[in-house]
Amino acid sequence: MDKLNLAVSKIPYYHGILLPDHPEFANDVEKKMLDIKNFDSRESDILLCSSMKSGSHWLLEIISMLISGSCDVTKETVLSSNLEYTRLEAFEDRPNPRIIHSHLPLKFLPAKHLEKSYKTVLVMRNPKDRLASYFFSILGKMPGLENLKWSDYFNRIIQEGVPRVYGDWFDYTLEWATELKKNPTNIFPIFYEDLQKNFAVNVKRLGEFLCVERNASFYSEIEHKCSFEYMKKNKADDLVAIDHKGRSTLYRKGKRQ
Repeated sequence: MDKLNLAVSKIPYYHGILLPDHPEFANDVEKKMLDIKNFDSRESDILLCSSMKSGSHWLLEIISMLISGSCDVTKETVLSSNLEYTRLEAFEDRPNPRIIHSHLPLKFLPAKHLEKSYKTVLVMRNPKDRLASYFFSILGKMPGLENLKWSDYFNRIIQEGVPRVYGDWFDYTLEWATELKKNPTNIFPIFYEDLQKNFAVNVKRLGEFLCVERNASFYSEIEHKCSFEYMKKNKADDLVAIDHKGRSTLYRKGKRQ
């Protein structure tokens, strides 16, 4: 067995997908996933969904600033907002509106949130860039893969029937495309590349979706505070906690590969 397959073999498995190698899944994967499905969503919740390495850290910061009315960098992070990585009880005392994040496929997400059509923000990214970003990310997240070659990684990714962390990107995207047709009003799709090209226009659209009004100076400041350079310098990266050498692989290039 090669290094990549050996590393993957140690990751939790659930209904056809691999899950994060994290303490939350260490004891009872079935119970954790069922608890996520039965999560007690609130009408004010904002569910932030994305496949891995699609821009969820960026969107979390933007949404936090929009709903708070402050452009101060938030202490909230994707890990502390993520259903998979966080004890679900920790969400109970959080004030409204809560930002709740997940990389899980749609069918595993909180049923109440989807059935009640509460607000959902869906972040998408060019799959080529997402794959490249994820490649550099897992080099630091899986012990023994520091010398992983792109060719070995890519060949495994394109194999049919091979389990992937959080499942297949095409399946993930098709599920959401179907859901968007059924519920176009309460799901806000946004592309990483569109934010790069025209930040102000897309953030204003997002603000309208979230029912918040901000002035021109606010949008100018949020564009500065959510720039790649500013966030890399001022935003804490809690992903170092899940890197076996304590390194950051979150802020790398912030642009197309």
